Amino acid sequence: MSLLINDIKIKSITLKRNEKGELEVYGSYDIMSEKGTVVASQTFNGYSDNSVAITGDIKLSSEKTMETIRDELKKLIGLE
Repeated sequence: MSLLINDIKIKSITLKRNEKGELEVYGSYDIMSEKGTVVASQTFNGYSDNSVAITGDIKLSSEKTMETIRDELKKLIGLE
């Protein structure tokens, strides 16, 4: 019996700044079969995980996401 893997589903993404102020991105995803079932769950950019490079596009969109959330939180607590 063969199994065809044809997609992944992102489960979580965490954006974090390290001690140097650099953006770190890590998370988890499911590997999906052609029937839509989860074959495996894996993580990326953690200790001993698959590594995903933070390209310019990822960095820009991540920075924008963090900025938008910060702005919404400032509004929520009355700083704006």
